[in-house]
Amino acid sequence: MAAPDRPLPAAMVPGRVSLVIPAYNYAAYLPGCLDSALAQGLDDLEIVLVDDGSTDETPEVVARYGATVRSFRQANAGLPSARNAGLDLATGEFLAFLDADDLLAPGTLVSQLRFLARHPEAAAAVCRSLFFSDLDQGGRPVPNGEWRLFRRDLAVHLCHFNVAPPHAFLVRRAALAGLRFDPGLSACEDHAFWLDLAASGRGVAANPEVVVFYRRHAGSMSANLGRQRRHDAIMHVRIGDLLRDRPDFPPGRRRAALLAAAAGPLLTAARLAGGNPGEAARLAVQAWESLELAGAAAYGPLDELERFYLTRLWYSLDALLRNECAGVPERGAWVRRLSGPWPESAELEALSSAALERAVEERARPLYGQTD
Repeated sequence: MAAPDRPLPAAMVPGRVSLVIPAYNYAAYLPGCLDSALAQGLDDLEIVLVDDGSTDETPEVVARYGATVRSFRQANAGLPSARNAGLDLATGEFLAFLDADDLLAPGTLVSQLRFLARHPEAAAAVCRSLFFSDLDQGGRPVPNGEWRLFRRDLAVHLCHFNVAPPHAFLVRRAALAGLRFDPGLSACEDHAFWLDLAASGRGVAANPEVVVFYRRHAGSMSANLGRQRRHDAIMHVRIGDLLRDRPDFPPGRRRAALLAAAAGPLLTAARLAGGNPGEAARLAVQAWESLELAGAAAYGPLDELERFYLTRLWYSLDALLRNECAGVPERGAWVRRLSGPWPESAELEALSSAALERAVEERARPLYGQTD
């Protein structure tokens, strides 16, 4: 991990940062969250906490922080609504969203600000994310994994799945005109938000120099796999609609994005096949349609990013076909669909499941940024 940045001198700070923290019944985690925010070393940091109708000791915890936290309480309306309320209340030129059970590393926001100052073309910076469940004796998170960060082409990767948790992003307020978190989503609302940002033409760039900490625990929203997969399916449909309606998105990367948008629903279909075969079959059709568009966009040999997504597509397809899900085209149909535009498919089709998994990892490795 990079060493924490020292506080920025006032003359070097490009503007106020507003950190929006939605909180619902996370009083046990909230002190660590707020302490990590207050330790960022920014003089002009506005912490906006939206208590989404908590029934635990959240108000008492917040009260202990006094004027250092701007706190607002609303009737329980869900995470997207709480984030939107904080977005409306925030006054900073830069915004970040930190869930009440997660942590910022020392220097996270300073590094993100410096990155955006060096990259004026980027609307948002996104940094690395380490998973943790426990704290050491000094109260520091003990990493037990990483949500690996792609170095570039983040608009393409958003057409597959989400790329990072909310607090890994710092975004310019001016880039958010008209953007809102979808209150109709009880998961993946952040993925939808960043996809909308990318589709608006405002770029998201990777900053590999600093990390945030993403807590895994039994009560977290991401622990509800059934809900997560249902919302992944919703996002795949949205992505398919976006790519069908926007032949200009993402600029210069349409074929890669369509391959990513085909691999994503096939993986979710494989995960749903045992419990919801009808939804799995519908997602397979979604993937098939994205492949037809990708075939029409074929131009020359696949590059490194496209080869990665073609490999990931075959890995996902193999997992789905092994489940023998009714309504999904048989293997021969997929082979014919893929072999025409992409001769590389013959090599992938011959690989075992274990070999496909290894190939995905090998082709992913050069696409990721710093991971030490």
